[in-house]
Amino acid sequence: MRVIALSLLVGLLGVVATWLAIGRLAARATECNPHVYWVLGLVAALPAWLVVFLSLLGSTPAPRPEPVSSVAWISSTAAGLIGAILTEGAVRRARGAGTMSTPRTSWRLGLLGLAPAWGIALLGYALKAAVD
Repeated sequence: MRVIALSLLVGLLGVVATWLAIGRLAARATECNPHVYWVLGLVAALPAWLVVFLSLLGSTPAPRPEPVSSVAWISSTAAGLIGAILTEGAVRRARGAGTMSTPRTSWRLGLLGLAPAWGIALLGYALKAAVD
C-alpha cells in the first residue's frame, strides 16, 4: 500500500505545484491560451498516475501477467487516452465558440482527463495487493 500512498502524495504535490504555476502564468499572460492550462492539468496528475501504473507491471518478469493487473493496465490506458481526447475536445470547442474559459477551468479539464485513469490504476493496484 506504500505505492498508493506515494501516488497520492505525488498527485497532491503535482496539483499544488501546477495550481501555483497557473496563478503566475495567468498574471503574466496578456492572452489566455486555454491549451497551456489544460496541459498543466494533465501534467499535475501524470506523475501520480505513472507511479501506480508502472507498479501494476510488477517487479519480476512473469510468463503471463496476472489477470487483475492486465485488466487494470489496459483499462487505465484506455481511460487516460479517452479522457485526454474528450477534455481536449471540450477546450477546443470552448475556444472555437468564443467562450474562453478561465485558466483554472482549463486546468481542471486537464486534471479531469487523467483522473479516471488514475482511479482505475489505484483500484487495480489495490485489488492486486489484496490477491497477493
